[in-house]
Amino acid sequence: MLKKIISNTFSNYVLKLVQILLNLIAIPVLINNVGSEGFGIILFANVLVGYFSVLDLGISQGLTKFVAEYTAKHNLERVKSIINTSLFFYFFIGLIVLSSVVLIVLFDGLKLFNISEENYDVAKNIFMLAGVLALFAWPKIAMEGAFRGIQKFSVLNLTIGIGRIFSVALAILLALMDTPLEYIFLAFNADKIILFFWQYQLLTKHMSFWRFEMSTVSIKTFQMIFAFSGWIMLGQIAVVLEYQSDQFILASMVSVSAIATYTIVFFLFLLIQQVSGLAASAVMPAVAETKARNNQDTVDFFVLYGSKYHNLLFVPIVIICYYLAEPFIRLWVGDEYTEYVWLVQVSVLFQLFWQSNAFLGQVYTGIGKSKKTGLIAIFSGISNVFLSVLLVNYYGLSGVILGTLLAGAFSVPLVYVYILPDLNLSRLLYFKKIFIETQIPLLFLGLLLYPLSGYFNDIDSWVGLIAVFMVLLVLLYGFSYVFIFEKAHKAKLIASLSSKYGHTV
Repeated sequence: MLKKIISNTFSNYVLKLVQILLNLIAIPVLINNVGSEGFGIILFANVLVGYFSVLDLGISQGLTKFVAEYTAKHNLERVKSIINTSLFFYFFIGLIVLSSVVLIVLFDGLKLFNISEENYDVAKNIFMLAGVLALFAWPKIAMEGAFRGIQKFSVLNLTIGIGRIFSVALAILLALMDTPLEYIFLAFNADKIILFFWQYQLLTKHMSFWRFEMSTVSIKTFQMIFAFSGWIMLGQIAVVLEYQSDQFILASMVSVSAIATYTIVFFLFLLIQQVSGLAASAVMPAVAETKARNNQDTVDFFVLYGSKYHNLLFVPIVIICYYLAEPFIRLWVGDEYTEYVWLVQVSVLFQLFWQSNAFLGQVYTGIGKSKKTGLIAIFSGISNVFLSVLLVNYYGLSGVILGTLLAGAFSVPLVYVYILPDLNLSRLLYFKKIFIETQIPLLFLGLLLYPLSGYFNDIDSWVGLIAVFMVLLVLLYGFSYVFIFEKAHKAKLIASLSSKYGHTV
């Protein structure tokens, strides 16, 4: 089980590395060739369509959980019904999204946003295309959930990675050729169509018993999934309120161009969140499978030590991103964005607090509990909208980002109050493992690096930035292994490596 989690997590990180590199290349190229507003329109079209993710109802995570659970029980007919019911549901949602976007465009709903007259007709065409793409993007969610349920993360991530590389490369090529913005947008999202067909074919190979058949679509199956996922739906609504609402607020109260700046300022913040989330995401189906086999000891291990090592994974990234934020922003998009470095650093440091319980939340969901995490998430999302709307009037773009951080600060303590008791876990013990034994030693080492911050800021090449990044990464992870890693687990790791490679490690 542990090897499967490690393999799936590694696969997630390889994909994320590919996506990071693609974004690093694509964002400055697209901004330079289509302008801040043009790039903002491309982003905002996906954001507006993304608002319909509230219609997901949490089915995607419920699908993953129940596919993992019933596969472990060898109930293949139930697995088939779960996937096909979800696939049909998502196709229906895709039709709703398409119809809604068409109505918004036809009735000039885009007038609500600060889009220049020069780009208004182009924006209408792009939003229409975004609606059509929903017909492929939504059913694809079901197939991706099925791949996660059978824990074939490497196959899933390979398809996503290849599809994204193709789409971004094509979009960059078209942008360099001064192609109309509509074609660039379509190229940028071409993987949504390609992966729909490719993933379907691959899923039939990995699940030879499965094909889409209307006869296996069942209301009872949907009710079973929704009984679990209904509360997760609140978490997905919260994601919309926490992040997509930020861009909605900027588009309506500042400008569509501000979305491009927001994307740059929040890049490292979201990078850390994704690093954290990818490490935790492979755990949920594994916990569901373990719970189905009544292996409570393994679940308890996930809760305490999994959370500790999850923090051990992302905290060094936070420290490095804090110190290298200024040279990274300058090298990536130019000096004009360095005025936001302080905001980048504040948001990066905040992830120490916000992501500390991310792993715990996935374990909690995997054992079949979702109500309280959903309520906490929706509280955070509503708080973010309120604070962002309030602060944007005073601080503009900075106010929107600060609102998101403050909302997160309010929600994190609720995990200790409401979640830990359900897991029969001592709050003091959990706090000790996460903060006293893990975060504080790493932060102390990070403070020792502060005298070097001036040298870090003077880095003037990508080669130098990557070299410093790697040195700091080795230093922080080496420190973690020597001084923070549990001795018993270290011994098991050494023994496992020695056995595998036939020599002493």
